[in-house]
Amino acid sequence: MKFTIFPKFIFLTTLFVVVLSGVTLYAFSHFRVKYYEGHASAQLATAVVGSGGMIEAAAAVGPLEARNALSLFSMFPFALCVEMTLPSGTVHRWPPINCTIIQEEKYPLNYPGVFSNGGDLRVWVSHKWVEDQVFGEIKIALVAMGVFLLIFVLGSALLFYRVVGRSVRFLVASVRDVAQDLTNFEEIRKLSRDEIGELTDALNRLFERVRGYQADLLKLAETDSLTGIYNRRKFFEEAEKSYAQHGPQFFMVVADLDFFKQTNDTYGHTIGDQALQLVARLFGASIRTTTGDLVGRLGGEEFGIAITCDDLKTAKSTIERVCTSLSESPIKTRSGPILITASFGLAGGEEVGADSVETLYKFADTACYQAKETGRNRVCVYEGTLMDGGQEFTRVAPS
Repeated sequence: MKFTIFPKFIFLTTLFVVVLSGVTLYAFSHFRVKYYEGHASAQLATAVVGSGGMIEAAAAVGPLEARNALSLFSMFPFALCVEMTLPSGTVHRWPPINCTIIQEEKYPLNYPGVFSNGGDLRVWVSHKWVEDQVFGEIKIALVAMGVFLLIFVLGSALLFYRVVGRSVRFLVASVRDVAQDLTNFEEIRKLSRDEIGELTDALNRLFERVRGYQADLLKLAETDSLTGIYNRRKFFEEAEKSYAQHGPQFFMVVADLDFFKQTNDTYGHTIGDQALQLVARLFGASIRTTTGDLVGRLGGEEFGIAITCDDLKTAKSTIERVCTSLSESPIKTRSGPILITASFGLAGGEEVGADSVETLYKFADTACYQAKETGRNRVCVYEGTLMDGGQEFTRVAPS
């Protein structure tokens, strides 16, 4: 026989008590909030009527006197800020700051035309003060309800644990083991033919499906959704491994598409996306995956290429071929071919003195910028720095 009555009883009874208590407390607290808001409004209205003339006279003397007069509202613990607006547009405040920047939750009470000269008064009331007053009144009720619920839940939980504890403990432990390494998932053994057994079957089916999705999720986390190549995080992660393995034979390339914004603006984002996909395919076809070469989209129209070569001359020759290949591979559209080119910056080798992939990336980015400045559609090589008169200059060799 399935054990459905007791859990349903525990759940429905607890739910009923919680909902009933919650509704009662909500209605009571809502009523008391309105009461204290009305209480604050009445006290402020009395103060405004009684001190309006004095505040107006102080404002006529000067800003400091007006602020001192407005400070009388500090006797109300719920008054956070007071603003007096004169017909001329002049605003006096207490405290002397813009009331809207006070972080505490608040609401305004407006007294338009309250002064004889037509001036307005606004008082910002602390909502927290209202809530504190209400909470102080319902604290005893909350404590009593909490004690009752605690006793009820503990008693019910103890009984429930004694009835179904073994199956639940086993199921929880099995799920934790699976969560540690889903790749080694083994079907969870079903101990009973009740709801726990049905849950075990459902979890087994779920884990089978999740394991099937795991590879796809991993791919999505590591690749750029538009181009299908490595995203920035994965590219640098793999580049660090390659750099650690190859050292001076590791070369970093930054490629930035030329006039890409103009292409987007002129032909639309669809053509722009096609350009990015074309570049990704061409770069991917140009590298040697067997030697650990990498290509990734670093963001926008910027791409990264990591290659291993015996020397700088070979690396430069390789990237120049990529540059030429790209310039000779226009996008074919109905209105005719669209030329896509890129500026390349290359950095690597023992001469540059880089100690990390991040440093090489910065050097390559500097060379890429130089390629942009010297005509685009070319490869520039970072060759280190020179000292001249105590100042350091970057040395970049154009293609």
